[in-house]
Amino acid sequence: MISAGKWEERARPVPAAGGLEIDFSRRELRLHGAPAPLASRAFEVLEVLVQAGGELVNKYDLMSRVWPGAVIEENTLQFHISAVRKALGADKKLLKTVSGRGYRLLVHRFHETGHLRGIHLGCAAL
Repeated sequence: MISAGKWEERARPVPAAGGLEIDFSRRELRLHGAPAPLASRAFEVLEVLVQAGGELVNKYDLMSRVWPGAVIEENTLQFHISAVRKALGADKKLLKTVSGRGYRLLVHRFHETGHLRGIHLGCAAL
């Protein structure tokens, strides 16, 4: 599980491409200002992928960070990845699967005085 303290440094959420906005302090994903339903574990998956800053996250690393100490099957991770894609709506293609390896969320991070303020989801080259 992701430490809540890690996200406390973040300021207000930053609007993202396509009307997407991630509010880490409220653990909320919004689409055009309206909350997009996302269960707790699916949000944690999203957090880990955002933390990776567009880099590939190995599926086993992702599982161990979201479900520390628990033994889960890959289909559990796939279920939550599907939930994240559904919540992203028209921007679901920003969440890339690298077959047999893991996942990558195409993100651009914004920094202000060295602290991560929020994210901007956008089309970036793989």
